[in-house]
Amino acid sequence: MKDSDWEILYRLYKTPNITKVANMLYISQPSLTRRLKGIEEEFNIKIVSRTSKGVTFTPEGEYLAKKAENYMDFIKEIKNYFIRQCKYSVV
Repeated sequence: MKDSDWEILYRLYKTPNITKVANMLYISQPSLTRRLKGIEEEFNIKIVSRTSKGVTFTPEGEYLAKKAENYMDFIKEIKNYFIRQCKYSVV
């Protein structure tokens, strides 16, 4: 999985609407749907079910979405660490 796939899962979990998330990430809705299908194929699971109100996560999808949130927090923490390091380093 790519970093952007983790972000798709995270955003979709927070905003369970494929079109809205695609717009947030500046990608097309069909592209996001293909990425989501690719993740499902990679893990051999169904991540979401479509409803008239958006999507609902399956238990497996919910597990992955929570791991995506952890991953996004981890990446943010690393970036913040290095931003602070650069701020105090001497060139």
